[in-house]
Amino acid sequence: MTGPDSSVPRLSRRFPDAPPAAPVRIVHLGVGNFHRAHQAWYTAHAPDADQWGIAGFTGRRPDTADALTPQDGLYTLITRGAEGDTFELIGSLSAVHPAADHKAYLDYLGDPQIALVTITVTEAGYIRSGEGRLDQDRDVIIADLEGLDVGHADREPAFAALQILQEVFQPLD
Repeated sequence: MTGPDSSVPRLSRRFPDAPPAAPVRIVHLGVGNFHRAHQAWYTAHAPDADQWGIAGFTGRRPDTADALTPQDGLYTLITRGAEGDTFELIGSLSAVHPAADHKAYLDYLGDPQIALVTITVTEAGYIRSGEGRLDQDRDVIIADLEGLDVGHADREPAFAALQILQEVFQPLD
């Protein structure tokens, strides 16, 4: 398998030193650079990392899923330092999906093996007005706010997760 320029081999779990995909136990929304450099790294370094695979879902654009899916979720983390750069193969992403893959998302949420649902919201995710408040005049915000209507909760994965969690975890009397 080769990369986009057809001359550089893509990462693959078939390579001898590549870690095998761990069973998915974490579903993560927002599998961008911050998530991969932090949560995915820590998950890969956990003593029981072979039991904690992450199914990552992108934000609004599918680019990260398009890049990571063909290489089995593997990526190289580059850490820059005064003494030079270090390169580490990270394998904690067992699956990567575009945000629009609602079926996969709902299937994971219905899986009893899923132990955690996490989310990363970075600076770009905060759409603020000039006064620093939520910019409710932006089209994407209007659409999200309309999605809060129970009849449209299937539009947004986070809302679907809340609905499923409400059904699964009943309050204790």
